Amino acid sequence: MRRLTTAGERSRCTQSLWASTACAAALLGLASSAGGGIRDDTAWLQTKLDAGGAIFLPRLPDGQCYATRGLWVSRDDTTVTSDGACIVALGPGEGRIPRGDGTFVKADAVFFVDHSQLRKPLPVRIAISGLHITVPAARRMHGVSVLGYEVTLSGLTIDGSPLTDVRIGSGSKGSGGMTGRIAVTDSFLSGGVRDVISAFGPVGLRVEGNALSGARGETAAGLHIRAADLKSRLSLVVDSAGNDVGGNEAP
Repeated sequence: MRRLTTAGERSRCTQSLWASTACAAALLGLASSAGGGIRDDTAWLQTKLDAGGAIFLPRLPDGQCYATRGLWVSRDDTTVTSDGACIVALGPGEGRIPRGDGTFVKADAVFFVDHSQLRKPLPVRIAISGLHITVPAARRMHGVSVLGYEVTLSGLTIDGSPLTDVRIGSGSKGSGGMTGRIAVTDSFLSGGVRDVISAFGPVGLRVEGNALSGARGETAAGLHIRAADLKSRLSLVVDSAGNDVGGNEAP
């Protein structure tokens, strides 16, 4: 598999994930906070994302990783960038969208790109780059979930055992909407229990220069694209080039 040069690749946690005691502890959700308890950065990270704008997450000292529950990304023009910081998933985040049965949709991805109020449009012009995201199997979460428009994911490393490294769109054939102008580039994505990248009803999808490997389920693929309508118009303007795809259970 060819080597990609990305900010995520240069992450300290990427280079010495298991050699670092702090990172290994964080993978188990046991990284200590300043007060000596379990580290949880959810509250202040969610506050920053709710405010929107440009957010930079620097590497933590001594190979430490941020730790968070699922985070809502709902503000237009939000960008999250980093110089290779690592983030470990702690479990689903806050429930914000009500269902008919009285329960709420929770953020089941480390970055959950969606509107958080039903009467507001889906977010647009979102960018996330340069981070190393690890999802332990016990958390049963996705790495990044995208339900929005003009979303760019670049220079990411996602590993562990996410349900899906990157989930784009949602629903089932005939009962879902289209997802427009999404780009996933120059990233190392691995370990998806369902798929590495799953795209539902994409229009203007660009998947370029990624390494996609280690999908574990019997039907799990490196890149899985599904239709959103009953007329079998699978996708419109999909560009997939320069990806290294291998070691997945399905094609």
